[in-house]
Amino acid sequence: MGSGDEGEESHAMDMGSSMHTSEPMMGTQEGAQPTEEPKPEGRRTQLKIVREHLESLKNDVWGVRKLHETNQKRLEAQVAKVRSELKAHSKSKDVIKELKRHDAATKKLQRELSAVRKDLAATRKDIAREAVKSRAREEAAISKIAAKVKSKSKAAPKRSKKK
Repeated sequence: MGSGDEGEESHAMDMGSSMHTSEPMMGTQEGAQPTEEPKPEGRRTQLKIVREHLESLKNDVWGVRKLHETNQKRLEAQVAKVRSELKAHSKSKDVIKELKRHDAATKKLQRELSAVRKDLAATRKDIAREAVKSRAREEAAISKIAAKVKSKSKAAPKRSKKK
């Protein structure tokens, strides 16, 4: 775009400069008055140059616009990427918070479990003590009963002799 336009511009300038140089020559010919023909051609050449410059500017503006659109798309893609990374980062913050909550709940449950285990151990000890006491009572009761039975059995044979 730019290289072809520059060549056309320089060609147009060359044409314009050759036309401008021809005007004074025509005006200086042997006392002849300058004709009106060179002026319109000069104006036409100037208009042609202006049109070419305008076309060049349009092309430059078009190129800048395309470059701007490309850069804008690239920047929008970068912004989208940064936003997604930010979301991922904030999600990771949520995960960290949830892990902390989980750790706190786990510690609480471990304390409760340890308390329950202590209570269970105490209950088992109490049951074992009660079992020992109960066996001792049972043995004492059995021995009392056995002693009574022996004492009655010794007295009972005497009764059988009476018959």
